[in-house]
Parts: sequence; C-alpha cells; structure tokens
Amino acid sequence: MLAVISSCLAPSLQPGHDGARTNISVETRLGQTRESIASLVRLGFDEIYLADNSEHAPSAAVIDQLAPARVFHFGHFPHRNKGVAEAYLLLALAPQLPAGRPIMKLSGRYRAAMNLCAKLEGNELVGLFNRSDNGTALSTRGYAVSGRDFLQRLLLGTLDELYASPWRVVGPRSLFSLARRVLAPGSDTYPYSDPRSSIEMCAARWLARHRVPVTRLDKIGIEGLLGSWINPLISE
Repeated sequence: MLAVISSCLAPSLQPGHDGARTNISVETRLGQTRESIASLVRLGFDEIYLADNSEHAPSAAVIDQLAPARVFHFGHFPHRNKGVAEAYLLLALAPQLPAGRPIMKLSGRYRAAMNLCAKLEGNELVGLFNRSDNGTALSTRGYAVSGRDFLQRLLLGTLDELYASPWRVVGPRSLFSLARRVLAPGSDTYPYSDPRSSIEMCAARWLARHRVPVTRLDKIGIEGLLGSWINPLISE
C-alpha cells in the first residue's frame, strides 16, 4: 500500500500569515515525523514517500532515521500560506509516485490510526469535511485519493480556487472590495502571489463545484500536535 507524507522538518524563520511558523524544535519535529512513519507502517503501508520542503536538505543521518520512508527534498519558496506550500510540495512529488494506485496522504508529525485507502469505496477521495459558518473545509491533515492523477487534479484545482478567491462576489462587502480593486488598483494591497484564503475550504469548494464523488467520514483517525505557538492536541 502507498502513502505520502508532506513534511517540513526545519521550517523557514520567515513568518506565516498568522505569525511565526512554529515553536517546535527541529529535533522534536524529527521525532514526531518518525512517529508518523511508524503509524503508517503499523497500518500495513509498505511504500511511504516523504516530501520535505525544509530550507536545507536533510542530512544523510536524518534520512536514515526516516527509514523505511523514501525522502524527497524540494527547496521551495517559503510561502506564508502553509497550505499553498504543501500543495506545491505534493505537486513536485507527484511525478515520482507510481500511477494507478490509491494513495493515503498524511501531514508530517501527525499519527494515523486508520487506513483511509480502505474507505474509498470506489470514490475519488475519502476524508473529513468540517462545516462552519464560513463554509465547508476538507481536512488536509489526512485523506486518501484514488491515485496519482486525481491527486494532481485535486491540487491544481484547489490552487485555481485559491487564486480566484479575491475575485469572487459572495456579498456586498466582497462586491465593494472587487470594485475598489478594479477602479483603484493602486490601493490594492492583497497578496495575490501568496493568498490568505484557506486551502482546506478551497479544496472542498473545488470538489463540490466539479461534483467529485467522495466518501465523507466523521473521524479519520488522525492525531498530533498543531504546529503553532499553543500546540494543542488535534484529534480528527
């Protein structure tokens, strides 16, 4: 069985949109990522691809500690929106993945207790969809897809939704903002190259817009510490 881990063992010191990227040390992040790999091995995954976008490539000693995962390093620009960074990271990894096989995706440092590939039920994706007053969001901490080709479609479609977000009219406020951008472009300070919008909401919107068949779960068996300054335990 095939699994993919998106990882950043040593994050950039440049802040994200919501402040400093993390207060978790590199050593702790490495240990938590090893737990991510071990959790997938326990579930029967025998091919694990780990994509890392740390500022510097991990050393041979670190790569040895991540066995049996195959480690791929991509030195990407440190996007402030972590969801954007992850999407480009997974797109860079995708050509290395075997085609025609279901893939479970897990965010690094989180542990998996459920084989999500076994829950696909013939659909393109299985995951957790969280609903709030702002809309529906797909949890990107863990999900499974039917294969590499659909993973690429999902990531590209999600980025399309993300970059189109500033131009969507959903009410009077967004209409006013759009008019101001068009009529007074000199006053437009929106970060189009690195938007603030939620990648998880954009993914859910793309899936709904294209009527992609999905399996919705109430729990996906993912647990770990959020990489913020508070570090709450996340259990989904």
